[in-house]
Amino acid sequence: RRSSDLELSSGWNWIGHAPLVSYPINSGVTTIGGTQFTANDQIKTRLGSALSFTTYSGSKFEGGLTELTPGVGYEVKVTQAVTFRYVLR
Repeated sequence: RRSSDLELSSGWNWIGHAPLVSYPINSGVTTIGGTQFTANDQIKTRLGSALSFTTYSGSKFEGGLTELTPGVGYEVKVTQAVTFRYVLR
């Protein structure tokens, strides 16, 4: 397990985005250890009263939230436990 790996439990998880650069959700994040995102998994964040979110379609995340941004907190809902890591561009 690398220190940059994020382990998510089934249900809602709070995560902060610690890297100093933004990562696109569909190309900058990959699941590891045989785990996968499943249909209807969701990532959301709030900035003031504005809610941004993205939902996994079964093959990719779709919605208005397209990247994870430094210093922002996110709620991530997964059906089953998932471990992911950031992929350097």
